[in-house]
Amino acid sequence: MAVETRLYDLLGVAPDASTDEIKKAYRKQALKHHPDKGGNQKTFQEITAAHDVLSNEEKRQIYDEYGEDGLYQSTQSESGRANDMAGSLFSLFFGKNGPFHRSSGNVHQRKSSDASLRMAVSLEDLYNGATKRIQISRTVVCDKCKGSGATVPDAESACPACQGTGVQEMRQRMGTSMLFQQVTCTACQGSGRSIPLDLRCEACHGYKTQVSKKILEVNIPRGCSEKNPIVLVGEADHLPGLEAGDVIIHLQVKPHARFKRSDDHLLVLEEVTLAEALCGCTKELVALDGRILGLQTKPGEVIKPGSWHRVRNEGMPVYGHPNKRGHLLVQFQVIFPDRLKAEAVEQVAWALSGAHKKGAKAPNTKKRALSTSSKEVVECILEDLPEQPGHSRL
Repeated sequence: MAVETRLYDLLGVAPDASTDEIKKAYRKQALKHHPDKGGNQKTFQEITAAHDVLSNEEKRQIYDEYGEDGLYQSTQSESGRANDMAGSLFSLFFGKNGPFHRSSGNVHQRKSSDASLRMAVSLEDLYNGATKRIQISRTVVCDKCKGSGATVPDAESACPACQGTGVQEMRQRMGTSMLFQQVTCTACQGSGRSIPLDLRCEACHGYKTQVSKKILEVNIPRGCSEKNPIVLVGEADHLPGLEAGDVIIHLQVKPHARFKRSDDHLLVLEEVTLAEALCGCTKELVALDGRILGLQTKPGEVIKPGSWHRVRNEGMPVYGHPNKRGHLLVQFQVIFPDRLKAEAVEQVAWALSGAHKKGAKAPNTKKRALSTSSKEVVECILEDLPEQPGHSRL
């Protein structure tokens, strides 16, 4: 339910009117109140602005929930960026002193626009946590004039070019009719206020702001992902009369040569020879924190091509709970030889089909020694994983 209905009343529609009904009502009212038809200029402006608000789904929702105060504060906050046309809606039509302006009753907290940035990070950064530095350029309140834009107090007054409305009227004849068009005042850039040239601040030239460069430190927590933006409060643009906006960092993870991430789990493809698949093996894997994991299959276990195995608690740290981890999921790819020599064929056939015969030597099931590397090797137990990763049995 709309808290105010003045804009709906201007167009002569109900608050629950459809978009088509609003458009039809606007055409009817615009034709009736057009200055060329003897209508009132101010009324025509209000009708045009009302249509611009109510025909936009986002602006209409703000108006329905918070009224004209909320709508004005929302657009003023957005108009902090010069290139944001949507934010300067009211400056375009009415300027600072337009019919929708309110001097009190702020519904929304007044804040400069936020800035969104993208940062490339590695999987190691997300696994171990990291601190990155990034340089930004932002618009801040002028240090010299403290955001007044002038060298003396109260130097700012209504713009003489637009009489403080923030807009100028352009007329263009089209056939037998005269087209009236309102554009942003070029003298005051739509603010409706002006400072004499001799009283303008030398540092900001009367614009009240300066461009400042700053190096920000971005702390990347362990287990973070692209779904977790990092917010740096108050580090974006800071415009006069508004609170500073926030810098929002969106992470982009660079592809890793060895691992893939699936939520809190790590996936890795490990190649084994046919002999290793049949007789068992120990494979060494360098983890994302530099540790060496010794992946050892069970004696007598045959590794099937494409089979998955799990190492518990060797996956990614859980975001918000860095002492907890997901699992490491290993898929084995069996590399088959291109050819076998004749004697090798006989030996393999004898081993596979005649091992039960009398006199056959038992297979060597002695535990294989891990690497003699100077680094400590963490021995890991591989468990069979009956389902493909991503299912509920992880």
